Amino acid sequence: MMKLAAILCFTLLALAARAESISYEIYSFMDGAEGKLLAQGTKNYSLSDIKVIENEYKGEVHWSKYLELEDGFKVGSSIYREPQITGFGLWAKQSPCGFSWEWFRASGAGSFRKLQEGGAVSVVFHDANGLKEIVAVHFDTDISLRLNETWKEVGGITHRILVKKGSVLKFSPNKAIQQTVALARPCR
Repeated sequence: MMKLAAILCFTLLALAARAESISYEIYSFMDGAEGKLLAQGTKNYSLSDIKVIENEYKGEVHWSKYLELEDGFKVGSSIYREPQITGFGLWAKQSPCGFSWEWFRASGAGSFRKLQEGGAVSVVFHDANGLKEIVAVHFDTDISLRLNETWKEVGGITHRILVKKGSVLKFSPNKAIQQTVALARPCR
């Protein structure tokens, strides 16, 4: 009986710690229009691997939640709590000074379409006292996240992270098990 209870307990713990996965390709466009593949892979992760930065602007709090991939590259989202979410942004980063912002507009219940370059995701919401907060992004198609790591050419693309169809970027609701990290030096 004790052995059965131990096996059941182990199985439940394993299911609770179940890893999500995100498959990706990282390209550099630093040396021209032909992208050079820098890395590719599938990262298995748990919610405790998600990093969180709490931001406040004009009294409104939101969170930058992200997952580190490799070679300093990260993918994430800016998470707000709102009565109704009609759009949200995903982004890629390598340095604190890079810029990336891909906007997704609601196209149906829990469905969102990427505004530029196309693509679709589905999201899962958490209800927080009548406000919605995104807790998971399911990639229904391949999604390209454009990144500019230089300020020399506004609108330029130095890198792309292609997140593959079937990937999941999952966050726990605010104030859960995620690690809060301090911002690095401000950009100049």
